[in-house]
Amino acid sequence: MTPFILFAIKSLVVSGAMLLYYGIVLKNKKMYSFNRYFLLFTALLSVVLPFVSFSIASMPAGFNIPLPGPSNVIIDNTEFEPTSIAPSGGIGTINYWLVGYLVIVAGMLTRLIMSVWKISKLNRSTILKVVDGIEVVETSAEGAPFTFFKTVYWHSAVDINSQHGTTILEHELVHAEQLHSIDLLFLESMKSILWFNPFYYLLSKELKMVHEFIADDAIVQLKGVPTLAATLIFQKTGFTTPQLTNSFFHSPIKRRIKMANAVTTVKQMIFSKLMVVPLLAIVFLITSFTVGKSASRNGDGTLTIVVDAGHGGNDAGAVSKSGLKEKDITLRIAQMFEKIAPEMNVKVKLIRTDDVSIALNDRLKIANDVNGDVFVSVHIAKRATTSTEAVPIQIIQSSRPKQHKAENASMANAIDMKMKSDGYKPVQLAKPLLMLNDNNKPSVIIECGDIDEANDLQRMTNNAETERFCKSIVKGIVNYQHQQTKK
Repeated sequence: MTPFILFAIKSLVVSGAMLLYYGIVLKNKKMYSFNRYFLLFTALLSVVLPFVSFSIASMPAGFNIPLPGPSNVIIDNTEFEPTSIAPSGGIGTINYWLVGYLVIVAGMLTRLIMSVWKISKLNRSTILKVVDGIEVVETSAEGAPFTFFKTVYWHSAVDINSQHGTTILEHELVHAEQLHSIDLLFLESMKSILWFNPFYYLLSKELKMVHEFIADDAIVQLKGVPTLAATLIFQKTGFTTPQLTNSFFHSPIKRRIKMANAVTTVKQMIFSKLMVVPLLAIVFLITSFTVGKSASRNGDGTLTIVVDAGHGGNDAGAVSKSGLKEKDITLRIAQMFEKIAPEMNVKVKLIRTDDVSIALNDRLKIANDVNGDVFVSVHIAKRATTSTEAVPIQIIQSSRPKQHKAENASMANAIDMKMKSDGYKPVQLAKPLLMLNDNNKPSVIIECGDIDEANDLQRMTNNAETERFCKSIVKGIVNYQHQQTKK
């Protein structure tokens, strides 16, 4: 599951749960200011909370480094020419879903900006009056009277001095005083970015309604319910209110009159507010806490590493100047992985245990069929005859993986960091190799050094040096596993 899809799911869960509570407990309660900020907080929380994550990872008993979820490492069994690692995200790896998402976001934000621009371009030359710093300007714009920030746009067809006119003006002044336009602009911006979340459309609709309740309540306090009801019934049909404004002619009338007459007791208010606390706790636990992946795909929870000793049989691989063969050295290193496994509380499965030939396609099939967590193919490099520089330790990942691209990179980085902390100097490369491209597990290739380099041969043939080298790789894999449980 990609991080974006996971974020989207969590955002839906948060906003859905909060709106469900609102609909059952808070909606149609006369606690308008609380409801206003609850809806705004819901919009914000559904963006922030998905990024909060606490993981509880499982660990094999006795292991001194946390062992999280499954991982895999791979190495191909062919000669490699050193290359530099290719940056991800080239033209061949365009995420068309992401491009489509961004195109829609750009379109919706453009629409929003145009809406603001159209309102700002309305003629403000005829100022009817100024009330506590709030300008009332005359306009013939569709949907007026309406409020945008500290300006009330008054339709020329409505008599501002009539009984209904004064009531409507007082109503709009409440919107301006409480800066309801900021709420709408914030929510419309969020809706443009998270357009895939249907709950934002409900949030926007309900927030506008709450704004009307707040202004209606102010009118009721000043003039009573009959006056509000009469003015609501007076409303003109056919008005279309701009999405970023607050208009007196916001329907539905029936609900607004009902809320004007509603009574909410102090006990109901206290209960409704207090129950938000356990709601937040539940939502937080559901979306933020995850049980870390088990350290293995196997039932006993033990990390299992599948190790492939490169070459074998008729395929000797690289041969040193002194006659040492790569196939023998890689088998020796693979057997060292198997030897240290009990001490490190991991399991090791070998693709070959003796000097036999295994075709590349057969190795790939075995690697994909084996029930393991990590696949490591071990190889030894040989410098070109014209080169005087030794081939370094190489950690190779696929440049064209069919799956697990992110996991391959994460694992390669974890091994690289651990080996460097242990004094080795590996380099990371990317190659389009069969054993990497078509492997069904996250995978890397480990070139253990140069077969003609004295120091490298010491590491490959001395038991203590080989053991230290293999432990560094295993610990790097374990660290990768630990990182995976936090995702």
